[in-house]
Amino acid sequence: MHGVSYAQKPNRTLPQTNKLFIEFQRNNPHLKQWKLLEHPTWTRGALLDPIKENTSFSFFLSDPNNIANCIIYTLCYMYGKACQVRLATSYTQHRQCGQ
Repeated sequence: MHGVSYAQKPNRTLPQTNKLFIEFQRNNPHLKQWKLLEHPTWTRGALLDPIKENTSFSFFLSDPNNIANCIIYTLCYMYGKACQVRLATSYTQHRQCGQ
């Protein structure tokens, strides 16, 4: 989710991931049909510079029917402002077993 404008706390910290999840669900009821694999998390850029006006967070969702592209074309809102959902390539980590 890109272009997220959030209300900063007085100490300039980002909302915790559980609060981010609540905001995500409350303002985007069309996303409730998707199964999130975990709570959304702030991106590294957001964590390194928490005083930016606009930032991003990521989330993983289960999409066994490969129909998640419709999310990209639906308006999403966070903290009262429109933002964009973009699909990102996730890489599967491979582990080699030692003998």
